Amino acid sequence: MKKILFTAVSLLCALTSCEAETYDTFVFPQQESSALEPVDNRFTNNDYSNIPPVSEKTIEVFTSEDGICTIQKKNDYYDVFLDLRSGDHFGAGRAYAETLLKADHDFEKKAEQIISDTMIASMVLVKKSKRNAVLLELADKMRSSLPPDYGDEVEGFASVFSKTDGISLNDGVLSSDEAVIFQLYYDIFLDYNGSAVSVGGNRSETGSQISAVTAVSFCRKSDLLLSDHCVLRLIGDNRTVNSVSYLGMLGVKTAVTDKGVLASIINADREVKYDHPCGIPRSFVIREALEKCDTAEKTGEYLVKEVYDPDYLFSVFLSDRDNVFSAELSSEKGKSVLRDKDTDLFGALPYDCPDCFFNVISFVSNGETDRITLDKNTLNIRYLTWRKYNDIFSGSDPLNITSVKNILTSETIDSHTNIIRDNKMQFMLIVDHASGTFQADLVREEGVKNMPDFIDLGSF
Repeated sequence: MKKILFTAVSLLCALTSCEAETYDTFVFPQQESSALEPVDNRFTNNDYSNIPPVSEKTIEVFTSEDGICTIQKKNDYYDVFLDLRSGDHFGAGRAYAETLLKADHDFEKKAEQIISDTMIASMVLVKKSKRNAVLLELADKMRSSLPPDYGDEVEGFASVFSKTDGISLNDGVLSSDEAVIFQLYYDIFLDYNGSAVSVGGNRSETGSQISAVTAVSFCRKSDLLLSDHCVLRLIGDNRTVNSVSYLGMLGVKTAVTDKGVLASIINADREVKYDHPCGIPRSFVIREALEKCDTAEKTGEYLVKEVYDPDYLFSVFLSDRDNVFSAELSSEKGKSVLRDKDTDLFGALPYDCPDCFFNVISFVSNGETDRITLDKNTLNIRYLTWRKYNDIFSGSDPLNITSVKNILTSETIDSHTNIIRDNKMQFMLIVDHASGTFQADLVREEGVKNMPDFIDLGSF
């Protein structure tokens, strides 16, 4: 038996050349570098304590002949004042278009390229030969459902451009139809992605809400949406709406009013069904709500009662000095929910921050459509974003706007685990309701930075 065992061992050694190889002569084979990162590499200790937001000087001023529109060109954005108290809404839209063409001579070329890039990136399941027709159908459906005043503004804006109809996205000239599509860009492509957080109560040094919205464009193929950041100040008889968006857009994606109400649209569905268009111009619905309502709660109640989208789920993050909400707008009438900090959530969601409020790309109220806890894996960005907020805002120390900025910029940008400040981020807006001020990290063509400059956007 021993002889048999010895023979077998000798044969094994021969086959594996263990007599010839020793540890001294062994060479490790070359391997790909590991994607694993030390935990310390995923976070950075930013400190904005002695770094106030940058107040940018005006480089040049452009004004329409009728005085309705004034555009101040800054280094990183355009500050636009549109006075809706003078003249009619058609004239306001026309004045805006005429003035922005003075401020940005390449606007038409950029707008066409934005539409073209987004169409290519987001309409991959639509036959190329049918894309233009689908866009025109969507635009016609939405423009016909706009409230009259907003419809007049869009038509006034479009009237300044080429009188030709249809779509031709490679000539550098914006047709009237293309101008309408541009105005309805976010509504057509449903590019309302991102997340939001607000801290208040015992978690806020002042007791008032400090809110932050991170706008992410999953449709963005090029960096053109980063080239012309804009704060559009829509000045009405008894309300001013400060909309943070792209130069030229009259609808609202994210805005704060002079009544102190912050609103931001955040999708709850990711996929756009172009074969079954919704036709709901969300950006103008939100603008209408902000112009009618004086508080975050009243704005949310208006949206829950008046607005529903039969084909898509979406939410609206809302905050003011004292409160924070999410209007979770269902695709069925009567099933929308105005979520507040006391609303019961899906049981599988981690939530350890009672004075913090999170809004991600999903409904989270118990009983609503669950897009977040059913698939808690590495591909579910909804769940990962919620969990990230819950992790980084855990604790009990009161926060101020500086510490909120430190927390929100704590993820290392080149980390594989970076979630909140995604590489498709357009801007991060932070609103301090106690002081009535707002500031933003406006991402430029060079991309998201580990420690960005926050730009002072003034007061409201």
